[in-house]
Amino acid sequence: MIAEQNPMARGIVGKIRKMENFLQRDDRQGLLEYLSEIEPGFKGTQTHQLCPPISAPKLPATTFDSMGAA
Repeated sequence: MIAEQNPMARGIVGKIRKMENFLQRDDRQGLLEYLSEIEPGFKGTQTHQLCPPISAPKLPATTFDSMGAA
């Protein structure tokens, strides 16, 4: 049993699920706003602009055949 508990840890599973939902919807602004709600100092430390998502280049299926993929 843990003798001391961090009050910020209360409800952490629900907080993580909410963050995952923002990520699944690609709602970066919503995620940042939520993070600033649960950790008020968070938003003030952000100095960069929101970047577009990074996606892997689309390779034709024949590329994988030529690489010897099984």
